[in-house]
Amino acid sequence: MTVRVYLMPLTNAGTPRFPTARVPKYLGSLTSPGCPRFTILQYAQEPVCLLIADTDAAIHASLTANADVRTFPDNLDTLVTAGNRTAIVNALEAANVPAQWVANGQTFRVVLRRLRGMFDLLCNVHGRGLRFLQAGLDNPISDLPAPVRQAMQDAAATLQLDTAGITGATTLRAALAAIGAQFDARPVRGCRVDL
Repeated sequence: MTVRVYLMPLTNAGTPRFPTARVPKYLGSLTSPGCPRFTILQYAQEPVCLLIADTDAAIHASLTANADVRTFPDNLDTLVTAGNRTAIVNALEAANVPAQWVANGQTFRVVLRRLRGMFDLLCNVHGRGLRFLQAGLDNPISDLPAPVRQAMQDAAATLQLDTAGITGATTLRAALAAIGAQFDARPVRGCRVDL
């Protein structure tokens, strides 16, 4: 078994008890005997997640056979190269995740940690009953309603993040990239291991 990281769509799996529940699209693969543990990092209310799963080769193959699933290399210290950067950026941007910060020479571990930072901030804002990605990643923060701007500031404070360089003129894309960069040294916990 190997702990692996996937970018995967979420799907609605509402039940009478939890009508708005969302789960990884290919959860059936994850509940088989070949995959006993997994962790989901949701991108707030966006229909995508980071899935950290302890999978065997068969489950890994079944997940990666789906066109809408992207996988990180097993060795997270693998470097982003010109050859794979375009695919990474396109996959993230298609999921409404800003990716202009992904650079050649970064490790996939750094990419994962920065994504986790963005996901954490958005989940924290969403937990306050608000959502801000509907404004568009290329719009300035000043376009957000005042309660959403305040929730973003409060969420950043809760996560102990520095927002001094983020102003009303900063785009959501740039703000999320700045937030994500503050997670470079913060391990991501998934499947009982730090990544």
